[in-house]
Amino acid sequence: MAPVEKAYDVRQCLPVRWLLTFNLLFLGLGNLFWIPLSEKIGKRPVLIACSGLFFVSTIWAAVAQSYGSLLGARIVQGFAASVSEGIGPVIVADMYFLHERGLWIGINLLLFTIGTSLGSIFSGLIATADSGPQWVWWHQVILTGVLFVIVILFQAETNFNRPLEDESGKPI
Repeated sequence: MAPVEKAYDVRQCLPVRWLLTFNLLFLGLGNLFWIPLSEKIGKRPVLIACSGLFFVSTIWAAVAQSYGSLLGARIVQGFAASVSEGIGPVIVADMYFLHERGLWIGINLLLFTIGTSLGSIFSGLIATADSGPQWVWWHQVILTGVLFVIVILFQAETNFNRPLEDESGKPI
């Protein structure tokens, strides 16, 4: 008869789960800060600040030497990345008229979903590569650095007061 294996202790995985749990917690809470700030000072400065903060915190995660440091980096990453969840639909609402928004919100959601799906596939490939666990973070540093430069170069300010128009397009 085979020996009975020892029961799995859930507490051993608790610290690893916190890396994702706190990241997702701050991913949800960050919008309570970023969205009102973007309405006050503008969406472009907030997007640049968040992209820069996400890039810096990703470098922090890549060079972290302790669990506490990595957890802190993941919390800051979640807080900085939270702007992408809520500000996209707000930018669409700023840029397009009401009758055009459905199409562009749909495209925004489609690209967001495709990005999430492809991210899972590529993260699996990176995690199983022979380059070591730190390269998971360094790949993310490369990607966030490129995206930070793209945001700086191409993100336009969308906070503006559009004049009211009737259905025919004439100013009211």
